[in-house]
Amino acid sequence: MSVNVDVIASYENHPQEWFSIYVPNAYLDNHKDMIDFITQQLENPISELYKISLCWVCDEKSVNTYRAIKDSINLGGKYYFENGLLEEIA
Repeated sequence: MSVNVDVIASYENHPQEWFSIYVPNAYLDNHKDMIDFITQQLENPISELYKISLCWVCDEKSVNTYRAIKDSINLGGKYYFENGLLEEIA
């Protein structure tokens, strides 16, 4: 299964970044691994990151197979950061 995600990263003092990446299956079991993988792809400092917006490009089977994708969709694909740290996900 091919799992890609479109990412918009929003920063305090930098222009937004937009990119599309392939996410290996190993990073799709939980939010922490998925977000760690995505933030490693950023060009700007994570300390100034305040939001990542995700749009998944995959089939329904992938959504049902990988918990991180399903949970991300349920969160509207939005992840908020403070001082470079992911805010707690409810």
